[in-house]
Amino acid sequence: MNKIFELRKSLLFLLFVFFLVLNFAFAAFAVEAKKTYIHSKVWKENFRENYSYEMCDEDHYVMNCYKITETNCRTKVQTLTASCFSQIKIPEKVNPYANGVVIASRIGMCVAHELHKQLKDSANGNKRCPYFAAKN
Repeated sequence: MNKIFELRKSLLFLLFVFFLVLNFAFAAFAVEAKKTYIHSKVWKENFRENYSYEMCDEDHYVMNCYKITETNCRTKVQTLTASCFSQIKIPEKVNPYANGVVIASRIGMCVAHELHKQLKDSANGNKRCPYFAAKN
């Protein structure tokens, strides 16, 4: 029963992060033409910096559900993002409307999974976080 509950919690968390990343990918890399490409180095720098602010916003799930400071959250997210970059193949040029969305989703899922593993013991019991606030 606990494994099913834990799996359900993990899937809901990952689904939440997927939609957050999807939203971020469209907003952060809006460009004038759909044929525009961004060099992967620039794309990665922008993603790493902006994603940490998005994930660690005071109204975001992470800040409401875990005992963590905003600064510590940003540091963890940026470190995990860099680690996830090494696990996911990123082409030299990224089209924010095509492969950029897919890449951002994969990186976001990777970061969310690792962040939850690191923070699950610090769930704060907030009622807004019914799936992750309980400690098993």
